[in-house]
Amino acid sequence: MPSIPSIQIRQQSALLGMDRIPGGLEIRQPRTSLEIRSTPAKLDIRSPAGELEIDQTRAYVALNGGNPLSLNQRIYDQMKAIFLSNLAHRVEKGNRLAAFYRPGNTIGELAAEEALERPPSPEYMGTASYDNVDLRYTAHPPQISVVPGHTEIKVHPNPPQMTYHPWKIEYYMLRDPKVDIIPPKIDVQA
Repeated sequence: MPSIPSIQIRQQSALLGMDRIPGGLEIRQPRTSLEIRSTPAKLDIRSPAGELEIDQTRAYVALNGGNPLSLNQRIYDQMKAIFLSNLAHRVEKGNRLAAFYRPGNTIGELAAEEALERPPSPEYMGTASYDNVDLRYTAHPPQISVVPGHTEIKVHPNPPQMTYHPWKIEYYMLRDPKVDIIPPKIDVQA
């Protein structure tokens, strides 16, 4: 029996590749921004100088009689008392002379007293003392003013930055499909 020629068909199936790329969530948080402004406190201190008053009037009066006007006034103020004292002294001497009849040498005694005594004179110098200089000190308290400082803080929060990457599946061909058809060998000579 004669053989029937047959056609051979070879088939190669396709081979697919698949890559899975995982997705994810990427979160970045930038730092918070701070803006700080600070005003320093101010302290102002003023210390007025104290006042020192030195009154040397009594020292000058004791040393040289003081100024001419006050010297003349002091002498003038004493003249009435000096006059009255001298007048009283003269009256006493006159009374003693009037009593010349008493025993003793009244005129000789009066002459001896007159030779030895000094007539009263005005005191034109003041009294000398270690305490003749008057000191007065007036202290002034310090003047303090304070301007308080302050600090301003501004906070600028930065929102989080989120990036979402979805899952991916990539398909690709590892091998193409193919069909091979092989015809039979035909003998053409017969």
